[in-house]
Amino acid sequence: MVDSLEQAGEPGQRACQNIYLHDVLDLWFEKRFARSCAGKAYLIRYADDYVACFEYEADANAFLAAMTERLAAFDLEVEPSKTALLRFGSHALGRGADTAAGPRTLRTRLTLHRPTMR
Repeated sequence: MVDSLEQAGEPGQRACQNIYLHDVLDLWFEKRFARSCAGKAYLIRYADDYVACFEYEADANAFLAAMTERLAAFDLEVEPSKTALLRFGSHALGRGADTAAGPRTLRTRLTLHRPTMR
């Protein structure tokens, strides 16, 4: 049986993971990788999850390879079930389905809230 603290991660452990990924991923992306991209590049991270956005598909493919190598250098790896290249934005409109089942989508647990005016 798995202890509920192990499942959720203890607060101290989560903070250490966040600091570790800041060095391993955030700073590397900002200071090194994004500067080598042909177009705009953004990294959005929440805890140990992140989304990297690129203007050009070639930059996205280069990131996937470089990020996998970068994480491996720190004895980390990507989770294959949570890793994918997805087209989005106005450039993705009208390009047709990515697969026979239709375009792939990004599933997230984030809830967007838009306050109503009174």
